[in-house]
Amino acid sequence: MLLHMINYIRRKRRVNTKLT
Repeated sequence: MLLHMINYIRRKRRVNTKLT
């Protein structure tokens, strides 16, 4: 369950970093 949350946040952060 924790892995899902971390993966979700990591994916969102990666998209944000690419947008920046």
